[in-house]
Amino acid sequence: MGVEIIGTGIDLGHVAIENDLIESLAGLEAGWILEKTGITRRFAVDENQSARLLAANALDEALAQAKVQLSELDQLVVATYAHDKVFPSLASRLLTPLSYSKTQALDVQSNCTGFLNGIAVVHDRLTVDAHASIGAVVASEVNSRFVDKTDPNVASFFSDGAGAAILRTTERDAGIISRSFFGDTNNIETVELSRIPNEDGKTTENSPTGTIRQAGMGTWKQAVTNLPKAIHSALEKANLSLQDVDYFVFHQANVKLLEYLLAKMKIHPDRAIINVNEIGNMGAASIPIALHQARVDSKISNGDLVMFASVGAGFNFSALLWRL
Repeated sequence: MGVEIIGTGIDLGHVAIENDLIESLAGLEAGWILEKTGITRRFAVDENQSARLLAANALDEALAQAKVQLSELDQLVVATYAHDKVFPSLASRLLTPLSYSKTQALDVQSNCTGFLNGIAVVHDRLTVDAHASIGAVVASEVNSRFVDKTDPNVASFFSDGAGAAILRTTERDAGIISRSFFGDTNNIETVELSRIPNEDGKTTENSPTGTIRQAGMGTWKQAVTNLPKAIHSALEKANLSLQDVDYFVFHQANVKLLEYLLAKMKIHPDRAIINVNEIGNMGAASIPIALHQARVDSKISNGDLVMFASVGAGFNFSALLWRL
């Protein structure tokens, strides 16, 4: 039995934030952000939007594309670290249109690797549970509420948005072929968001409560060292090579990082799905948004062999080789 992706959907924050605004607030020279990151703009929610609303809109679009009703879902997993409430789960809140639901609903939190962890959870449930045939994975982040717009190491990158995918069992050859998950806790505090004081009950200037902090060089080193390892590990398990992969969908951290990884691994840019230059880093939502746009643009289609790869704070690394 295989698992296919039959629908995708997205929703982005309504407010586009151009580079010149951040450069002005952070005291940067004009053109600095584009030169250093390759990003031209990012999105933020307005006063009427929330992580829940973004997630609901992305899920609704994916359900409509798949011709599936919310009540038909056997499992709903939401990946998020920047949402509205600690609990109840965002997944449960997405089910509120239903007074009763058979759906298993849960959130996962592994930062930017959340969508890949979530899609693996749903995929595996569908392959082992004879009573489950349809699942959904949603990733939704509202980063802007945790961004200091005067800090270019954060404000240059982070963006608000949600992406969703509907999965269904199928008799055709589709689904996860191999995977690689591992962690490297060196420099674990390189990227962090503190919502409560530190263990000693205090906050520091370098780690204020409620604000994302990122040390760019530490993050860069983790990504360029360990993402290739995750990808090669997944390929080795499948007895395949980089040349066998049709498309690569990376976590959309920044353009310069992706360009470096592609050059290091000798992957032609035409085989990579890149949209971070136009929408910024949307955390766990970046991969499903890139997947959706590639499907809509008919760049990737059923039968393609796709490598999904992501790095998340912690640091966590995920690579999924998927036959669409």
